[in-house]
Amino acid sequence: MSQVKLSDAEYRTAVEGAFKHFDKNGDGLLDQQEFNAMYAAISGQLNFPLTDQILKFLFEQMSGKSNQPLTSEQLYRGLQAFYSK
Repeated sequence: MSQVKLSDAEYRTAVEGAFKHFDKNGDGLLDQQEFNAMYAAISGQLNFPLTDQILKFLFEQMSGKSNQPLTSEQLYRGLQAFYSK
């Protein structure tokens, strides 16, 4: 299966759309539960299992280890750092 390379603007738009979709309480932030739900939705497309420990680690890394809910920008930068390589 070939992968489509998105421009930075397209990638940002996709991340913002996912963020809004999974921000179930509409507070403009993704908490750990909403973050986990986002990853559960894409887990079948990943080449590795997503354990609770991995999800907690990813969330902490994206939040700057503050364990506070993520902003859209933190999610964008975190996904870009993890998946753009």
